[in-house]
Amino acid sequence: AVRAILTKHGIDLGNATLADGSGLSAHNLISARQMLSVLNFIQKNDAELDFIKLLPSSQVDGTLAWRRSVTAPMMKNKVHAKTGTITGTSNLAGFIDTAGGQRKAFVMFQRGLSQDPATHERYRASKAPWPWTVFEKGVLESIYQQQPIQIVEQCYTGCLAAKAARLAGLGGRW
Repeated sequence: AVRAILTKHGIDLGNATLADGSGLSAHNLISARQMLSVLNFIQKNDAELDFIKLLPSSQVDGTLAWRRSVTAPMMKNKVHAKTGTITGTSNLAGFIDTAGGQRKAFVMFQRGLSQDPATHERYRASKAPWPWTVFEKGVLESIYQQQPIQIVEQCYTGCLAAKAARLAGLGGRW
C-alpha cells in the first residue's frame, strides 16, 4: 500500500524492498536517495499530511531527547526525525530547521560501524562520543548553519574512529 500511494504521487521506489512498516526487518531496503524523495514529498505536502509535528524533536522528546549529535544549544527543537539503530548501523532521517528559517529534509544511513571489543571498551570507559555521533553532529550542524557539506573521504569504522578520537582528544591507536 505504501508503494502504491507513493507511486501515485510520482515517487519511484525502484528496487526498494518494504518488508514491514516498522523498519525493523533486515529485509527493508531503501536507498538514502529514495528516502529523501519520500521526505521531500512529506515536506511539500505537510499542510495536508500534518506529519512533521509527529516526529520526535531534538532535546525535546522521543529518541532525539538524548541523542548526542543534537545536544548543542542551537539545535534544541530544530531536528525533527526518526532514528534507527541496530548493531553496526546508525540512521537518522527527517527535517532540520536551519538558522535562516528554512526547513531541509535530510537522510543519514551509516553502516559498518561495528568495533572490536577493545575499541568499544575504550570508548565506553572514556565516555567519548562514538565516531559516528561526531560525524552525524558535524553534518547536522553544517546543515543548520547552511554550510555546504562535502564528503572528502569515505570509510568505515576504522577511519571514523580515528577522526573521532582526534576530535575527542583520545589519541592512541584506533
